[in-house]
Amino acid sequence: MRWIDEIHTHEPTWGYRMVTDVLRRDHDLVINRKRNQRLIQEMGIYAIYPKPNLSKRYHAQYVRPYVLRNFTIAKPIRFGVRISPISMYLFIIIDWCSRFIVDYELSSTLTNCLS
Repeated sequence: MRWIDEIHTHEPTWGYRMVTDVLRRDHDLVINRKRNQRLIQEMGIYAIYPKPNLSKRYHAQYVRPYVLRNFTIAKPIRFGVRISPISMYLFIIIDWCSRFIVDYELSSTLTNCLS
C-alpha cells in the first residue's frame, strides 16, 4: 500500500490499471488488477483528471447579459454603487462623469438587489 501511495503521489492522474502496470514493472510485484483496484478504493485514492461537460452552459448558475455590446466609449466610465436601507433597499448605479443614474432597483431584501 505504501508503493501505491508513492505512485499516486508522483502521478495523481494515473488510474488503477496504470498503477498495476508500474507495480508489476518497477517493483517486481505479482498483483492482480482487481486486488489493486480494491486496495486503491480502500485507501480512498482516485485519479485526478478533467471531468466531462464542465464547460457546458447549464453548469453556470446565472448568465448575465453583456450590456456594453453596442456601446461606444467616448470618455472614461466611472460608476458608483449606492445601497440605501430606507425601510426597503434602494440600489443605484451612477455614472460619475455625466452624473447620470444608469440603473436603479427597489427591493425588500438585499439579496434581490445584488443578483
